[in-house]
Parts: sequence; structure tokens; C-alpha cells
Amino acid sequence: MMAESTYMFSWAAFSYVTARQNQTDSPLQARAGSASTWEQFYIYYSGDSWVIRSTYNAKFVSARLSQTDAPLQARADTVGAWEKFELWLTGDGATVIQSKANGKYVTARASQTDAPLQARATVIDDWEKFTIPL
Repeated sequence: MMAESTYMFSWAAFSYVTARQNQTDSPLQARAGSASTWEQFYIYYSGDSWVIRSTYNAKFVSARLSQTDAPLQARADTVGAWEKFELWLTGDGATVIQSKANGKYVTARASQTDAPLQARATVIDDWEKFTIPL
């Protein structure tokens, strides 16, 4: 059972995470000024992990680890190892997203324009902090 849709807001980029569907295999990016259609996700606990599913295309967010620094994308039809995440709350009220496949934190590198979200960080800094109302 899925809850209502929600959004992810990057603390570092001060933007909403978007799964733009006007491009084939578009990566998730923290670049939207509001939470509209492409910025809505279902985030729910499924068995042993959290999964993130785009409301727009009904695809699961995947951290494809077969490629170096592959971006997160809403492209998977089923949940496998690359689509499983842990969500952790920090002491300052942020949520961090950790890939269960490689143990790394999802980062929104605000120092680069339109940089994709990636599961590549080994420590938590502002780039790895999100607001996710659940």
C-alpha cells in the first residue's frame, strides 16, 4: 500500500528533486523551484528497505552501480538491489538517503549546475541532506 505522494527538497541546492520526463533516462536532479508533477514521489517501506517511485512514470528510482558515478534515475520496473534505500534522520531535522547496494549516501552536489543525484558520498554534509515529508 502506498501513501500519498511527497517531495524531496535538497538543503544544499535549495531546490526540489525532479525526475524530468521530457528526456529519455533523465537523471534525478535538485533543480526545481516548486514541487509540481515531476517532483512528486511515493516513498515507502517495502519489506527490508525504503523504495522511491516517481508518481509521473510509476518507475522506481535506481542507483545503477554497474557504472561509475551513475546518476539516480526513475527507470526501474521492479525493485532489485539498486532500488533499495535506507532513510536516516539527522539531529538537525534532515533526512539522508543511503543506497543499500553500496552503502553510500545520495548527494546533490550543489557546486555543479544541474548535477545529478548520485549514491557516492561516504560522509554526511549539507549536500546529502533533504527534507522529505513522510
